[in-house]
Amino acid sequence: MRIIFMGTPDFAVRIAEAVIAAGHDLVAVYTQPDKRAGRGKKVLPPPVKVFAEERGIPVYQPAKLDDEAFAEFMAHQADGAVVAAYGKILPKKWLEALPQGFINVHASLLPAYRGAAPIQWAIRNGDAETGISLMRMEEGLDTGAVYTQERLAIEPDEDSDALFGRLAALGGAAIEAHLTDILSGQLIPVTQDDSQASYAPKFSKADEAIDWQQPGRDLVQLNLAFGHQTGTYTKLAGQRLKVIKMTFLSPEDSGQAPGTILNASKAGIDVQTGAGAVRLQTVQPAGKKAMPVHAYLNGTRLAAGDHFDTMEEINER
Repeated sequence: MRIIFMGTPDFAVRIAEAVIAAGHDLVAVYTQPDKRAGRGKKVLPPPVKVFAEERGIPVYQPAKLDDEAFAEFMAHQADGAVVAAYGKILPKKWLEALPQGFINVHASLLPAYRGAAPIQWAIRNGDAETGISLMRMEEGLDTGAVYTQERLAIEPDEDSDALFGRLAALGGAAIEAHLTDILSGQLIPVTQDDSQASYAPKFSKADEAIDWQQPGRDLVQLNLAFGHQTGTYTKLAGQRLKVIKMTFLSPEDSGQAPGTILNASKAGIDVQTGAGAVRLQTVQPAGKKAMPVHAYLNGTRLAAGDHFDTMEEINER
């Protein structure tokens, strides 16, 4: 059948590949507009755009899903659409426009974690497993009936970057295996149990700040949820320090105030939290590259009793 694909990040590329592998005609790709990113603030295309252009597939990047964009969308005469992390809310008129509807690849076991950040929240909450849901899209937030689900165990100390990649592969395999049966009507979707729903809103920049009053295990899970590319951060005398890798050290409390440095050595920087201690192993000072703690300590003097900034100090400075 004639399929339109709608997606933006790396996660979505594997799904687009699967649509083609399933034997369907990918007639157009819709993705977010190019954005400035990185230190140089260069204008970069979304990964899905790069994928499509390499294969000669027409790319559309409407800033608004208005009447003009809808007319252009309908001109493709598609049978259905596959959506994976597109990043825009699709109007009801769009969702009802194609004969075979819109099939969404959602990175959770619905109705758990409806919303924009299911992978991060599964890690943040310390879940043992997650998965992929193939869902028929409707106007509500990830409320549509589910065609099929695939489960995946979350590995110990797995961060969101690694889990994104594994779920993308799982979602691609699910689309490749089931898309034709969905489009032909052989796979009947099952209505979600709304009473079991939970939500996964997008994290904000403010969520990256480390509140040392929180339990150590929670801080480690938060760090894993942001992944090594983003990380979390703290401040030392007002100077920002990004934490790339953090591990849980001990459930024992030292009697020191949260944020107090218990030890600073080549092994890591040990810090008291609201419950237990954590070890910082890879950090990134402002304006520099990520580095192991032993390299950071070559240029920074830290000793037991020194103190990272509190949330109040972070917000004031």
